[in-house]
Amino acid sequence: MESNLFLKTYSNAISHKHFFVAYVDLPESAVFIKNVEAKVMEIDNKIGNGFIIISGTIEVSIFYFTEGKKKVYSRKLNFSCILTMETFSHEIELRLIGKAYVIKFVLINKVQLELKICVSIQGWLVKLVSYEELNRCLTSTIICENKFISFTEKNIQVGIEPQYSKSYDISKYTTATFFIYNKGNSSKVFCQMEISPDSQIWVEDSGELTINNNEAGTLVVSTFLQYVRLKVWALSPTIIDLWLQVQG
Repeated sequence: MESNLFLKTYSNAISHKHFFVAYVDLPESAVFIKNVEAKVMEIDNKIGNGFIIISGTIEVSIFYFTEGKKKVYSRKLNFSCILTMETFSHEIELRLIGKAYVIKFVLINKVQLELKICVSIQGWLVKLVSYEELNRCLTSTIICENKFISFTEKNIQVGIEPQYSKSYDISKYTTATFFIYNKGNSSKVFCQMEISPDSQIWVEDSGELTINNNEAGTLVVSTFLQYVRLKVWALSPTIIDLWLQVQG
């Protein structure tokens, strides 16, 4: 007699870390930030053909001092990321848990906080399969890859007139960071990141970063558009190397 029994199998754990930058406006001026904590409030997913979209909400709690008093301010932030996936064609559910960590925080002008946040995601794929196919399902493999690519431009001549890096398409990635090394012996380098929807019209995506000679600095993309580039200039001639590293 043919069986109509269906079983749910829990297998193929997913582990992924999603990094992003957020800016939070404080309700008042802060003299000192003691600590910033984060926790995942909601997490959800949508499974497509060859990919999984994970999204959710975290709550950050900012502990700060102002006028000699310790205060706390909480704010909710949204996040999302896309993971590639290879699997067989069965109905799939994804069960997720997540933890959030604040990697770094910087107080800007006493009223705004720049946060670099990591969301650590653990998940299990739940498949609805027939009894006859159970053995094949248990041996199938789910692959979730966090793609990483590094681009390099070396020995860029920088002077008083602004110079620009190549434009990079970052639409397939969730995180992008420029690393700039000032190889010169005397002049400071001034850097600013720009973003564009079409590689033609550009707007600023960061404040101005100053890098002393023989030092390095980083700029992280905080607003999503398809293209990104770096604008650099100096008061006197110097040379820089730059890297753009993307993942997601």
